[in-house]
Amino acid sequence: MTSTYRDMTGVLALECITPVIKALFGSYSLDDTYPGIGKGKVFVACIAESSDVTWSSMLDRLRDLAAQRQVTLGEGEEEGVEEYLYALAAHFGAGRDGFLNAVIENIDLAGNADLEVLFDLAIGFDDGHGLKSNATEAAWHCDRPRLGEFGGYGEFCGRHAFVGLSSSDAVILGGALDSALEAGDIDQAAKCILDKVEIFLSGIADAGAQDAVRKTLCDQLMAGADLF
Repeated sequence: MTSTYRDMTGVLALECITPVIKALFGSYSLDDTYPGIGKGKVFVACIAESSDVTWSSMLDRLRDLAAQRQVTLGEGEEEGVEEYLYALAAHFGAGRDGFLNAVIENIDLAGNADLEVLFDLAIGFDDGHGLKSNATEAAWHCDRPRLGEFGGYGEFCGRHAFVGLSSSDAVILGGALDSALEAGDIDQAAKCILDKVEIFLSGIADAGAQDAVRKTLCDQLMAGADLF
């Protein structure tokens, strides 16, 4: 029997650690004294077999945050993670509670609290933390040298853009592109690259900016082609 592990480290870029940041990211080993990360950044980590980053692990912190903000649940409502998230969304909403509720609706409360979702919640639960982005790098590894059980992943989540890439992406894209070129299928080779570009474009939060970047990218590609 083999075991596979996933370890992650990264940084949050923000103005200060507030009660909201502690409540949402507290399971991720928050450390603003970690050497070398610079001012306005906080170290985060999730280490296999030692970090508990499940949604249930933050219940006590959400309860404390709600008490501090004088947020109460409805009469007879169960004291669960989901109930506190909805109550806090209504408290912090200020016109954005529709977005926050949509984020909460899609949470798998039986799984881990992913940083991308926590980032969205933190942006809505704004108590002056000034969260700008999270940037993480992760690795998965096995206790035996088995194919497909080793790799890495990098992720950037900001207010305006999201980018996520894994080592598997490079292997899959490279194989597909090479096969298309070997077959002389230029259309398929171009599609391999286009599909990846579209994924990057979809990570731009604002639809208008997404369209503008797509148009400018096309113009620049055409300008580059004209040079040859």
